[in-house]
Order: sequence, then structure tokens, then C-alpha cells
Amino acid sequence: MRQFLRYLIFLLPLTAVNDLVAELPSSSIGNTLKISLLTYSPGEKLYALFGHSAIRVQNPGTGTDDVYNYGTFDFDQPNFYISFIRGNLLYSLSRLPYEYVLRAVEMENRSLVETPLILTSQEAQRILVYLENNMKPENREYTYDFQYDNCSTRITELLNSEISDTLIVKAEVLPVGTFRRLLDPYVAQRPWVHMGIDLVMGLRVDRMARLLEPSFLPDYLHRFVKNFYVSGTDSSYRLAGTDIIRIRNYVPYRKRKVTPGLIFWPLALLLLISTLINSHFRPFFMTLGNLFILFIGILSLLLIFLWAFTSQQIFANNTDILWANPLLFLIYFLREKPTLFRKFLTIATMLMIVAGVLSSLFIEHNPEITSLAVIPGIQLMSWIRHTENKTGSE
Repeated sequence: MRQFLRYLIFLLPLTAVNDLVAELPSSSIGNTLKISLLTYSPGEKLYALFGHSAIRVQNPGTGTDDVYNYGTFDFDQPNFYISFIRGNLLYSLSRLPYEYVLRAVEMENRSLVETPLILTSQEAQRILVYLENNMKPENREYTYDFQYDNCSTRITELLNSEISDTLIVKAEVLPVGTFRRLLDPYVAQRPWVHMGIDLVMGLRVDRMARLLEPSFLPDYLHRFVKNFYVSGTDSSYRLAGTDIIRIRNYVPYRKRKVTPGLIFWPLALLLLISTLINSHFRPFFMTLGNLFILFIGILSLLLIFLWAFTSQQIFANNTDILWANPLLFLIYFLREKPTLFRKFLTIATMLMIVAGVLSSLFIEHNPEITSLAVIPGIQLMSWIRHTENKTGSE
């Protein structure tokens, strides 16, 4: 449970020195303050699923080598879980010695790429002042937002704020896709996680990510920084030097053999067969379908809570509420009563379920969700047929 919550909230030797120096603007040669972007690979744990970004500052003048990390949160903060559920979880900027960070990344078996930034002395100094100002107790904390305010977007904001002149990125570098599609590669080998993420996210993630918005993912921030040009008065130059691979590890994704589709599609088929064909097993499948309806009803309450009672807009306008419908609770308790109201309610709910199934196919593009979404529709058919049979026998 703790790993699941951690997830929802919400991360070579230097061989090209001559090329790096050649790319430097004249005012930055000899600069002793060194600023780098650190990009961590995705990790095995859920909260590390999308990777991480941080800033390394090497200051020979003071002998310090620190990593500034905007992705720090404290499990001991008051009302942690309530704050998380309501979307008020506080993240903060922390500062740790680089050697500690390196050791932690090695222990997690993750890769770490360092991208040195080509800066003037004034720019490097401004970045350090910016970071130190953010380290003040009154500035350190911020309310986390998965899409628009996280460890990577904070660095994008820093660069835009403190790099002189204008940062330019080539149009062909900008990805084309929705926020949801940008997340897909990270969860492709984890169908249960993929299904859970798509279930709770609303339509906000289904709009196209514009310009630098994909930099909410550390890999895209790294991609943009590698392709940033600083446009000066006379010429332009690259913002980033040659990547340095500090740790090269591979975290294999253990592909789950039992996927949601392998469970829910056969179940949906068996429920459909038991609905259409009378058999000795029909009471068993009727009971099983009723239990799933109760489960889906509880799921609908969770989706409504995330949408209406939290500040995280990523949960708003969730079309999965069409099939994970709270009206199923009411129909469940009225299923034995062949009243006109119950018939109208059933038809209206069936239409919403159909719309929800189509949404899972054409908006979320997640057949695993579709395998679950069809079950309440099949169970509604079973209730209708059971009521008709009972009325006819009377």
C-alpha cells in the first residue's frame, strides 16, 4: 500500500573535453562553478517508475559538491495520507552531497546520466543563488502536481528563469502526443499498474502536450536540455555538453504473466454464457456477478471522491465513471422489483456503460480496462433476464 501511495504522488569517463570547450561561449571558459543536470533512470519501485531529475552543483571555491533535489517528501509529515489523498502533499527541495546520491542510485540499481550545462559565470552564479533561495525554509516546500509542478518542471522553470537571452529548441524535438500516451512506455510491461493509472486519470491527460510540457517526465527534460540552444545577440550555442554516464545499470521489468485481461475477459465470457443459457451453474455466476457489481460500485465512489474532493485536477472529468457507475448500487437493491423506475434506470445506466466501454477503447486505448468495463453491462443483462423470467413464471 505504501509503495502504491508513493507512486501516485503525483522520477563514463569524460571523453569529449575538447568538444565541450569548443562549444563554450567565451565568457564561460575558466568558470569554476559547474552546474549539471542529473537524470535518473526509472526504478523498480512504483514511486520511481517515471525516473527523476536533479541539479548537481560543484563549487571548487567552497569545496562542495551537492545535489539539489525537488522531489523530496516526508512520510512523517502530519496527516501524510490525508494530504496525499486530497492532493495537498508537500514536496520540498533538499540538498545532499553528491557522493550520498551516487551511493543511493547504485543501491537502487538505477542508471544515472550527468549532462553538464554550458553557462557563463553569471548564469551559473544566478542558478546557485536561485537554488539557495529555494532552500530557505519559507520557500522550500511546494504542493506537488504530477503534470505541472514536480522535480522536472521545477528545473525547467529554473532554466527558463536564469539562463540569459532565450532558450530555443528545434520543433522536431518536440514530441506529438497526449500526456496519457507519453506515460504509456513506462507502464507497458506492468499491465496492472497501467490499468490502475488509466483508471484514476481523467480527461486532463488526454489533451496534447504542448511545447515543453512533456518535460514533466525526466527523460523528456533531458531530451530538451540536450537540444536547447541559447540565442545570444551575435550567435547561438548549445546549452548542454556531452553526457557523462555515471552509472550504467539496467533494471529489468518483470513482465507479469497474469494480466487483468487474462482474468476479466474469461470472467465476462462466462457471465455472458450463464446469462444466455440456463444451467446449474447460473446461480453461482449470478452471485459472482453481483459481487463484482458491488466491487465496481465501490470503485465508482473512489473515482468520484478523487474527482470532486481532491485538489489534483488530474483526477477530474474521468470517463471511467460512466461504466464504474454509482447507479449500479441503486439498481442492485432494486433488481427484484420490475417497476417502471427500475427499468428506466437500468436502460440509462446501460447506455452510460456502453459509452464508458467505448471511452476505454478509443480514449484510454486500454483493453485491460475494457475487460473490466464490460462486466457491469453483462450483469445488468442478467438481472433483466432474471426479472423477466421471474415475472413470467408468476
